[in-house]
Amino acid sequence: STQSTWVQDRVDYWRDLAHMVWHHTLQRRADKFIARYLGNSERYLGMHLRRKDFERFHPKEYSTVEEVARVLASQCSRYGVYDVFLASDGEATEIDEIRNALRFFAPFVNLVTYQAPSKLRPAQIAIVDQIIASRARAFIGTLHSYFSMVIHFERRSRGLTWDNDSQIKNGQVLPVCPNRYSRDCAMIFSS
Repeated sequence: STQSTWVQDRVDYWRDLAHMVWHHTLQRRADKFIARYLGNSERYLGMHLRRKDFERFHPKEYSTVEEVARVLASQCSRYGVYDVFLASDGEATEIDEIRNALRFFAPFVNLVTYQAPSKLRPAQIAIVDQIIASRARAFIGTLHSYFSMVIHFERRSRGLTWDNDSQIKNGQVLPVCPNRYSRDCAMIFSS
């Protein structure tokens, strides 16, 4: 049937993705960034925060700057980390607002974003963001975001469990929906 074909195509796509590796030059960029700004992969929190069109398409799930800062502060405390890597399509001014609000809630926490050299294309920058976020001790994604979903799956392919993954919605931290991701992951990584 058409439904079973669609499901199988989806499973095949994610299974294939699980066996793909990022280009070594992009991995090296991520490694250098992590070493310089984050110390090592066990000591930072990763977050993907979709902004540009998200408020218009998902107004009931949009988190304010203050809500994002509160979530980051609470999750840094939970995991005992002092560094946050933020991958976002937000404007630089909004990222600065989040950084300043975070300093209010958690003065010793350092928030960094990847500042790419001009020779990288946007897709390459996005991949470096995904690599860095996927290596974090814990990861907070944006609900309904394909970009976040790729990071969740990359973390599974690295052998990490769902335990340290979550999503942000209206300034609240939610567990990753097992019905949305886990079923696909189980099919992909068990084969």
